[in-house]
Amino acid sequence: MAVYEAVFFILLGLVMGSFGNVLIARLPKGESIVRPGSHCPKCQTPIKPWHNIPVLSWLLLRGRCAACGEAISIRYPLVELASGVIFAAIWWKSGASLFSIMAAMSFFLLFILSIIDLEYTAVPDHVNLPALLFALASTPYFFLNFENALLLAGGMALLRFFVSWIFQKEAMGEGDVIVAATMGALLGVQGALVAIFVGSVISLPVALYARFKGRDPEIPFIPYLAAGALIVYLSTPWLVNLWSA
Repeated sequence: MAVYEAVFFILLGLVMGSFGNVLIARLPKGESIVRPGSHCPKCQTPIKPWHNIPVLSWLLLRGRCAACGEAISIRYPLVELASGVIFAAIWWKSGASLFSIMAAMSFFLLFILSIIDLEYTAVPDHVNLPALLFALASTPYFFLNFENALLLAGGMALLRFFVSWIFQKEAMGEGDVIVAATMGALLGVQGALVAIFVGSVISLPVALYARFKGRDPEIPFIPYLAAGALIVYLSTPWLVNLWSA
């Protein structure tokens, strides 16, 4: 039974990863995610269903469009693979249940949001808000999740206000506040605080490297928050207990 459950979660993750590629490609440009259907960005030829199988089609077509031969970015299968891994990891941690699927969907959307933030420095509400809704439904304790989300959102909003006031410029975006709420719903207040710390530690070498190279050290923070949240979720209660020791 466990094998079937794992296969189900992996396949669901791969399929969602394929949809995630659509979100990444279209939402930052203000395009519809429904119409037109999947098509080659160069020749505009609609992609046939058998050419749209996650990962496998990219491999069989050797990373090129079947119609015009245009190279297809390796990002597409990598996003699909990573999404499959996220769903499998949530199943491994929490088992097979509707609540696990809700949690996996939330982490998947945080992953997609991270890529959009990295590529476009954008945080679409069409991804951010559903991630929060799935997080609220990730356990039977909806009202507790909602309370934790409010506490984290309020804390992040207050921090945003004070840091912006001190430095006299926008310190973080409104999207970060919603992500914090999602983390609170998924991890609880203590777990979310640990995740923010872990994300900050992960981002530090990147910021230092950017400063060393003379680049803008203001890096997108959502990918590191999302990474910290997944690490804490998968390591709970060990990492949270270590923090409390």
